[in-house]
Amino acid sequence: MSSLNEPRRKTKFVEGLGFTLLRAIAFFTVLPILGLVAYIIIKGAPAFSWQFLTAAPTDGMREGGAVFGAPWRGCRDLHRRICQR
Repeated sequence: MSSLNEPRRKTKFVEGLGFTLLRAIAFFTVLPILGLVAYIIIKGAPAFSWQFLTAAPTDGMREGGAVFGAPWRGCRDLHRRICQR
């Protein structure tokens, strides 16, 4: 009876090893990305103000309005790409 469980145990071990390897690869892939995002936030934080984040965009949508301006610019550019086809 134990000889029947031996292949199943080996398969479970290999499967667990594979998932562990995939988790490690995912972790080491995401880690530098999170580090880069943290670096940008830490170095860029002094440049942000509540006015920059919440004010309406000015100077032809080039200054201020990060919360409202960026999505608007994204939608506008997407619309332009779709309508040009």
